[in-house]
Amino acid sequence: MNKHSMAITLAIVTIILALGTTGYTQKNQTDPPANTPELKWMYGSVSQVAFAKGFILVFSDQGYTSFAVNDKTIISIGPKKAGLEDIKTEDSVRVQYYCPEPGKYVAVAISESAKGEN
Repeated sequence: MNKHSMAITLAIVTIILALGTTGYTQKNQTDPPANTPELKWMYGSVSQVAFAKGFILVFSDQGYTSFAVNDKTIISIGPKKAGLEDIKTEDSVRVQYYCPEPGKYVAVAISESAKGEN
């Protein structure tokens, strides 16, 4: 094989490898899901708990906010897991939540907070 044909073969192999690598990385890249909600935190005092309807109303420096509570919401008091029925009015809480649409707030986690955190 002469130098000219060897250079052409090397160039073709390099191009094939470069194209193959580009195709592989484009196919296997994982983009973050488009619907991943932004999680936020709020500290406040429980004003109302509605067990049947599955929500709590929390008063904070931002005013009153109603949070939907579902079976995926993690509720804890101290180190122990709890249920919605364990939350009492005037309890100090920290709520992790997201907004699936404007004006709707869904609680991801509710935990007891120290009075000074509010």
